[in-house]
Amino acid sequence: MLTTPGFPAGTLDDEGCPVWTTSLYGPDHLMFYLVRDLEPAAALEVLGADPARAVPCALPAEAPAELDTRSLPATVLDSEAETVLLAGRVRGWTFVMDDANTTDDLGDDPAAALSAATPGPAVSLHIDINALNRLCYAEDGEPVFETDFDNVESDVAELPADAPAVVRAAIDAAGNLDELIEDDEDDDEDYSDRRDHAFLDRLACALAGANWTYDELRAADLIAVELD
Repeated sequence: MLTTPGFPAGTLDDEGCPVWTTSLYGPDHLMFYLVRDLEPAAALEVLGADPARAVPCALPAEAPAELDTRSLPATVLDSEAETVLLAGRVRGWTFVMDDANTTDDLGDDPAAALSAATPGPAVSLHIDINALNRLCYAEDGEPVFETDFDNVESDVAELPADAPAVVRAAIDAAGNLDELIEDDEDDDEDYSDRRDHAFLDRLACALAGANWTYDELRAADLIAVELD
């Protein structure tokens, strides 16, 4: 049986992904960022958005059971923009969701740029329908731990002895990767892919202690910026 020590009841969806992330997106390609001790407006600016264009974005009382091709903030704003960035702060961590993967075009991993702008660390998670998911944890402007969909099993199994304690703790909090990959009684490849994807989501969130509920997310002062 899969255990996820860092995620209490009500913080994961049926596929083991953090509910606060999956409640927000419907598109195929997007980015999530988490950064410590940086205000949402400042994080948006680092990512190339103009915080002066930000508007409040109040989420509905209940997350939709399913989203179409638009993210939840794009739906709330009835936006036809190419990209919507949603930002807010929960428990000292700022998150930014880029619903079209636009900010991934900034060159080096934006997590490094975010961590350079604050004394705290930053995390990026790239979610891709083609299973090109990748994760980066950065401190002081430099990547400290990186992995992706194809290599997460070996990267976790062969974690260097000098890996930061926060990375080890996050792996433990995210759950047992062997269970995720091997707990597949029907040998269904698609099922294994979904479980692996869920582990990456949890690992990214665990690096920031972001085991938030949808209600916690909704209670934050959320702002959104449309990018054309």
